[in-house]
Amino acid sequence: MSDYWKEVNAIAKEPSGPQRSKILVPTNEALVRKAKTGAQWAWALGGLSIFNLGLAYFRAPIRLGYGLGITEALFEVGRAIASWLGYVALALDIGLVGVVVWLGLQARSFKVWAFASLLGFLVADTGVLVWFAWITGTNRIATMLIHLLAFAFLWDGLKVSKLYQKRKESGDV
Repeated sequence: MSDYWKEVNAIAKEPSGPQRSKILVPTNEALVRKAKTGAQWAWALGGLSIFNLGLAYFRAPIRLGYGLGITEALFEVGRAIASWLGYVALALDIGLVGVVVWLGLQARSFKVWAFASLLGFLVADTGVLVWFAWITGTNRIATMLIHLLAFAFLWDGLKVSKLYQKRKESGDV
């Protein structure tokens, strides 16, 4: 075992101390970067969902593989029932995207509840994507994989937010 790893193991065995926190706890800048990356996924999902809604509204035969499935499903179901209901669904979808973007702004401020809300919403949205793909017979594998990637970044942001809040309470931030 190299001297470096012996030193790391010795520091890791310490119950606490400044050296342990330097090695095992990321810097504040790294925490900020990770939380912002998680929040940016929420903004990207929201922004590209609006783009997908525009494509759906104008009946374009293509969609981006990235966005919220619930917005598109709600719009398509509403429009299939009655044309005026499609407009109501479109307004609800825009409001829903606004909530996702707002949660992204809150997540950028290390709000643990915002990351948890985004994760819950993403899980529900993935369920809607699976249902919508099953009903329509479309292949949404790429979108689901992107949802999985977004989930990983949001989960990381949640963990970092918890760590940041603990460090803030202890006065380390």
